Amino acid sequence: MENPKILIIDDERDICTSLKYVLSTKGYIVDVARTAGKGVEKIKKNHFNLVLLDMRLPDYDGIKVLEKIKEISPDTEVVILTAYADIKSVIEAMEKNAFSYLPKPFEIPHLISILEKAYEKQTLSLLNRDLFQKISDAKKDWETTFDSISDIISILDIDFN
Repeated sequence: MENPKILIIDDERDICTSLKYVLSTKGYIVDVARTAGKGVEKIKKNHFNLVLLDMRLPDYDGIKVLEKIKEISPDTEVVILTAYADIKSVIEAMEKNAFSYLPKPFEIPHLISILEKAYEKQTLSLLNRDLFQKISDAKKDWETTFDSISDIISILDIDFN
């Protein structure tokens, strides 16, 4: 398993510094953006498996940033972090395909657990997509083969059915 790449988009310097340190010690490759605009630019240039996104940023609303992330990189799993959790914003974030919503302050073991589950979901989704593509390609190959044969073909089981 490769080390997952995480982008932290949060305007609080102390949170970014401590999360980067802790997550790096857990084997994650961590980058930080202190504004939504810089975070979106980093996502345009690099692939990130996971994003930790603060809901309130000085330049954009977190939901709009979530939408932009999913537009640029639909497979990236986003975990929303906020000190201002309310049920309306939680529902809206989940409707926009956030993986999880974590109120601040949070326990590091809980965050790590959420990140592991998000990465596992992403890995399984990509594997599922690859398998579906292989099956679709094999189906097309068989259809092409059978369509190109001009003779009559009969397929029988062991009982001649």
